[in-house]
Amino acid sequence: MTKLDIIPDKANFSELITRVKDNGERIAISQQGNPVAALITYADLKRFEALEALLPSKAYLDIICQLSVEEIAVLMAAIEERVETVKMMQLAETGFDEWHDPEEDIYNEQA
Repeated sequence: MTKLDIIPDKANFSELITRVKDNGERIAISQQGNPVAALITYADLKRFEALEALLPSKAYLDIICQLSVEEIAVLMAAIEERVETVKMMQLAETGFDEWHDPEEDIYNEQA
């Protein structure tokens, strides 16, 4: 990662944007020696935002850490059940295409 202490003038800034865009370079910008900003590709930003959305908030983790082992087991079972329900709902939305095998379809008129 390239590190800069100040934001350069407009001409140099355009060069930095090109380096980020074309090479995927990540550039940290500091002010008085302290990192304050970064130049990254838009794809990197979207990946970061997606990852950030997946991480549980600290508040949730604090609550979970206060649960007993038994309560955590119940919570995990409920989460697993919810995940299975969501999977089945997604499968239903596809019309169960994943299960459709034309060779085994007794109603297939092409056989």
